[in-house]
Amino acid sequence: MHKMVFVPPVGQTSGRTLPRSCMTPTTSFLLPAHNAERTIEGAIRSACEQTVADLEVVVVDDGSDDETYAIAAEYPDPRVRVLGMPRVGLVAALNAGLAACDGRYIARLDADDTATPNRLARQLPYLEADPSIGVIDSQVRFHRKTGPMPAGMQRYADWVNSLKSSADIDRQLLVESPLVHPAATLRADALRGLGGYRSGPFPEDYDLWLRMRRAGWKLARLPEVLVHMSDHDARLTRTDERYARA
Repeated sequence: MHKMVFVPPVGQTSGRTLPRSCMTPTTSFLLPAHNAERTIEGAIRSACEQTVADLEVVVVDDGSDDETYAIAAEYPDPRVRVLGMPRVGLVAALNAGLAACDGRYIARLDADDTATPNRLARQLPYLEADPSIGVIDSQVRFHRKTGPMPAGMQRYADWVNSLKSSADIDRQLLVESPLVHPAATLRADALRGLGGYRSGPFPEDYDLWLRMRRAGWKLARLPEVLVHMSDHDARLTRTDERYARA
């Protein structure tokens, strides 16, 4: 399969990517992955099976040492492009993927989560109708393959799903991250205008929501479940110090 050289922004690590389509999609799914061979195909499939077909799926393989890259690169849909990177971490992978996205809108998805088929069909009309909305989220449903849902995660899911309007989100903005990143669809120009994602001793998504709101962008949510998220003990929420209470 032919690969072309990807020239990343200054400060990012170069990788390899599949050729762009001659058509410019409206929406780019941005899907970072690291050692996700068991789930990556399902995540890609959920993006490709959207009822809105005008899209691309940009998979960023962040230095996997399993079959993640091969599975993504062999997915039988020309709208899927894969950027292979050395291990650079989530923020650098997101920014490299953002640079490779062609869509006006960026739909985030993680490699172990799945979008419902109508996700874009429900979210995009709100972005089209209201230019003040910088990002629109949805309610989410968490699930675990083994054992009960931890009480803390269930409390967070119940809390975040209760924020059903922009006013609700604004009121709770400084309590905890009021949007769920893998369910968020953003304006590409808003995200790029803020310099993309930032690294630091903080969650990159919560930092982004705060910066977007400070820049005047409205944060919105649809009060319906459009993403199913896998909860497991290896989630960054539980393993990375940036997501600790402090």
